[in-house]
Amino acid sequence: MPEGSKKPPLEKTITNNVMAIAKQLGWWVMKTHGTTYSLRGIPDVLVIRDGRSAWMEVKRPGEEPTKAQVHRMRELADAGCPVCVVTRPLMHVIFWRPSHERTVAG
Repeated sequence: MPEGSKKPPLEKTITNNVMAIAKQLGWWVMKTHGTTYSLRGIPDVLVIRDGRSAWMEVKRPGEEPTKAQVHRMRELADAGCPVCVVTRPLMHVIFWRPSHERTVAG
């Protein structure tokens, strides 16, 4: 890696930042854990506020969801639940505000 360039943040770091921002914005936040009892491919974070819920799959910049994750995100979206892939905390802030506050991500 060239001198002076930064390594992308770890997924754990991005997840922790996203969760902290969501809590600051008044969302109830739950990190899912990959156990033998959880569904394969379930997104990393569930947020709920004012009767609305959304799922977030957290990835390092440049990484893509697995086939199982894409399948599970499609299932959730087909059930009417918003789902997104987050690679940096700012995306969370822009994407998950209520519709009357929503701004366009660039």
